[in-house]
Formats: sequence, C-alpha cells, structure tokens
Amino acid sequence: MIQRGVAEYSNGAHVTFPTAFKGTPVVVTSAQLNLSAKSACAYNISATGFDVALTNLWGAVETRAYWVQWIAVGQGTVDTSLAIVTNYVNVVNWTDAGFKTPFSGEPVVIVASAQDSGIPKAAGTADVTSAGFELILDGHQGSGGTLVQAWTSLIAVGPGVYDPKVLVQSGSGTYSHDTHISFSKAFASDPVVVVSAQSNNTPKIASSLNATATGFNVLVIDHNGIGVSNASVQWIAVGLAQ
Repeated sequence: MIQRGVAEYSNGAHVTFPTAFKGTPVVVTSAQLNLSAKSACAYNISATGFDVALTNLWGAVETRAYWVQWIAVGQGTVDTSLAIVTNYVNVVNWTDAGFKTPFSGEPVVIVASAQDSGIPKAAGTADVTSAGFELILDGHQGSGGTLVQAWTSLIAVGPGVYDPKVLVQSGSGTYSHDTHISFSKAFASDPVVVVSAQSNNTPKIASSLNATATGFNVLVIDHNGIGVSNASVQWIAVGLAQ
C-alpha cells in the first residue's frame, strides 16, 4: 500500500494516515517554505500515522509551518487508482519540471534525495500540478545556501493509470554516512531511490548515491556538512520488476 499527503505542518505535528497500514510503514518526506528547501523527517511512525520533525538549513527548529510532502509505503491493499512517476536527473535549481506522463489530478512529489559530488543537498518542490512542478535546491549551513544544480531523485504519486510492472521496495534501519544497502529483490534496471534520515528525532540531510538494480549507498550529513554515524534512515525505491 502507498499513501501520500501534503499540508502545512509545524515541528512536532502529528499526521494521521487516511487508512491504517497492517504494520509500521516506511515514510519519506520533503519540505519547503517560501521557495526554500528545508529539512524534514518522520518519527514515532506507527500503523496509523507519524510525527513530523522540521528544521532550517542551519539545523535549527523554527516556529513557522513548512509545506511538507510525504509518501508512506507499507503492507496493505494495492491502490490501483494511483500512478507513480520517477526521475533521476542532473537538474538546475528553480527548474520548471514536467512529468513524463501527466497525472489525472495533483500528485505528491518527493525529492528527498539530491546530491552534488557525493554531498547530500536539501531539495523541495513548489507549485505542483498534474503536469509538473518547480524544483528547489539548497545546501546546508556551510555550503553557501542555494545551489546551481544537483543530481536529483524524485518520486511522484498521484491519481492516474496504475502500472503493474512497477516494483516498489522500501526499508528502514540504522546506517552511517556512505553505507551500502542491498535490495531484497533485484530490479530489472536501475531504480530511483529517495531517502530521509534523522538522529534523536532531528532531521539530517540525506540522499541516495550510485543506485543500481541490486542496491545503493546512503549518504547522511548534518547541517555543518559532517557525515553522520548511526542515523535512522527511511528509504523508498521505485523501478521496473524483473
């Protein structure tokens, strides 16, 4: 089962799933405010919902509400009214990106994974429609803020034509920066992987790297650009089944 949502949330807000999962799902998030990417993660995840943690690019909690998009993957009935569109591209900041196949309604777009030269970056989306969105890229505190471009992974889920050939895998665990994660089942080709990470319920900046049909490396840094050990990582991979 895949569920998704988008709304304004403050740090510590609780999100309730529209339908309870049969077990604890994986939840990946991205966020933005005033066309600036922010750091977001889900914690206290259960079958019925999760709490949202939010920080700015300095790693500080703000009192303002951010626009948060989330996708949850877990056990349950497959919703054949949903379509999934993915992309992995070296893209310029402030790009107006169109979907390869338009949705029949507004989707949720997760761009929780962006990296430049193996360094994770913050990413978000704005002005999402059934046809496309605007991409936002930012660096951490010590990297000078807004980026020119980065390798960006996106997964969009919304109303459309269900494709039974698409394979969705997800997982969670405790990993350190630049650790390799293997898929339980190989894809037919390289999938798109999005990642969220946190330590002590505080978001970190995370990304996937070198995704292949059999696995990927997870990158996790803090807001000073330092690699993080023992981060709590949530990831979702989408590609073609063998």
